[in-house]
Amino acid sequence: MKIYDKRFFIAILISILVSSCATAKREKQISSDLRKAALKLSQKNSLSGTNYYTVDQDDVLDITVWKSLSTKKGEAEEYFLNDGDKLEISVWQWPDLLKDVVVRPDGKISFPLIGDVVAQGRTLTDLDNEITEKLSAFIKSPEVSIMITAFGTAQEGFLRPEINFVKVNELSTEQTVAPDGNIYLPLFGAVQAGGLTLNQLSLKIKEKALQFVQNPEVSISIRQFGGRKLIVLGEVLDPGTYVFTGEATVLEAIGWAGGYTRNAVLKNVFVIRGDLANPQVYTLNLRDVLDKKNLSQDLKIQARDVVYVPRTVISEVSHVLMQLLSPLTSSSSAVSGIQTIRAGTGPKK
Repeated sequence: MKIYDKRFFIAILISILVSSCATAKREKQISSDLRKAALKLSQKNSLSGTNYYTVDQDDVLDITVWKSLSTKKGEAEEYFLNDGDKLEISVWQWPDLLKDVVVRPDGKISFPLIGDVVAQGRTLTDLDNEITEKLSAFIKSPEVSIMITAFGTAQEGFLRPEINFVKVNELSTEQTVAPDGNIYLPLFGAVQAGGLTLNQLSLKIKEKALQFVQNPEVSISIRQFGGRKLIVLGEVLDPGTYVFTGEATVLEAIGWAGGYTRNAVLKNVFVIRGDLANPQVYTLNLRDVLDKKNLSQDLKIQARDVVYVPRTVISEVSHVLMQLLSPLTSSSSAVSGIQTIRAGTGPKK
């Protein structure tokens, strides 16, 4: 009887182990299938395929039209940076990375995240390319702009540049994109801006400026976004800030962020909405959405939503708000913000 009991116990144990392995294998396959499904679903209205911002309603644009003083192409000499030159370096969508720097006597400048970079003897384009490449380790598709705000001591072999453009005040303006997607420019009238990249819009305005100005150049910068920005954090492959147009859902937003990781808990996804000092919090079960059990859980996103995908089940919403929103509402630098986002970690119980 004892031998029988022993064999019976071993048989049950083996059965449990086999069942556990099968369940683990099935769960792994389900997880893989669900991730693929989320990515496929997200392609419907996502921004995949482009890393460039398109102008949207209520964006405030600073538009400057320049008139060339040169009569021939190539008249302007390329300038090489000198010791003492003062530069303004900015990174689009990262206001804390707007910095004024000076080319030091050792020929270098310092910039957050990437440290020292050799500047002396280089063109602005060359320096821009290196800073962009180094920032790519921390920021998705960084767009860097560099301007010379003051010239230092000219050295032998380096010439000060000749100014070849003047601003056309009559055509330069600050405009807010109207609900119909148009901006209304002096002399030009309505110009469709919504849905265009800044480069596309500048080319369109340049074509119109040819009616009034010889050899025009157009520069456009965004003074203020219209507000259609979304933050995706936690267990996603590429956490960060995303800009969207039209309608989209939480699952699509996760798709923009590269999809969720293997550690993601889809039945406990948070959407934080409204004033971050007193927000609304939605807890969503996206696993039910992907299993087609409850599609209503795939909430439509709104401007300034924060989507957080945790790695463990979190029952206390207050814990999420305290740990997650604190760095988003404080005046912490972009450096710490980037490091937090890139880590992709969230509060754990």
